[in-house]
Amino acid sequence: MKIKLQNKFLPTLIPFLRGMKLKGEQSRARSKFLALAMTAYYSLHDNEIELLKEYAILDKNGEPLSDKDGGFTIKEDCKSCQTRHRADQLIG
Repeated sequence: MKIKLQNKFLPTLIPFLRGMKLKGEQSRARSKFLALAMTAYYSLHDNEIELLKEYAILDKNGEPLSDKDGGFTIKEDCKSCQTRHRADQLIG
């Protein structure tokens, strides 16, 4: 069986799977599915960080610099539709 999900559903899928009370074979299947979902989520996170490093203002260590609200500041020359389009492609 092959299941395809959009990346935007991964953050809600993981707590849902963890909250399921199953026994036996169903529990093992859920555990395997959860492991696959977690791997996909970590990959998504790494891709988001790489995208941020390309478009956000970076600190002295090359990591995206967070602002006072916990967000990130996009470089002036990168505030375009292309930046948003690439982020939407990653999530969607």
